[in-house]
Amino acid sequence: MILPYLYYCNLAWGGTYKTNLQRIVILQKRALRIVNNSTYDANTGPIFKKLELLKFHDIHLFQLGFSCFHLRTLQSLPSSITFSL
Repeated sequence: MILPYLYYCNLAWGGTYKTNLQRIVILQKRALRIVNNSTYDANTGPIFKKLELLKFHDIHLFQLGFSCFHLRTLQSLPSSITFSL
């Protein structure tokens, strides 16, 4: 339930300072512990791997890379195709 909120406009605000993102990262970790039924001080690294989820910073890097790839792919297509998308 929280994942769509982490993806929403991530490219726009995901690259800000770490201090600005600290609360959302803590919220993501808290939600992960609740879903996994872990203690409040459990290490979240292994839980992310076990559930095959991306951390907030990794979501930002994934979306950034995907956008760059998408832009590069569109630029290599003929102009008649790119404008019809």
